[in-house]
Amino acid sequence: MNPSSLTPEKLRALMQLAGQRLGATPDQLETVLKTGSTEPLASRLSPDLMKRLNTLLGDREQIERLLASPEVQSYLHPSP
Repeated sequence: MNPSSLTPEKLRALMQLAGQRLGATPDQLETVLKTGSTEPLASRLSPDLMKRLNTLLGDREQIERLLASPEVQSYLHPSP
């Protein structure tokens, strides 16, 4: 999936899923994505998870693989 093909509704759904997994609000995640700084999540995540998140944010190919994963796809395209 091309990230630019995400509709606003799908992006909101993805942010909600990520927020649930990370214990963060969609607003906090939006700040992370816009600034590239994981500081808003630092107090909520373990050092290991912070390291993994920073690695993911720095690798566009990993982000594209994540967006293409079956779990994310099922969330973005729920069955009727």
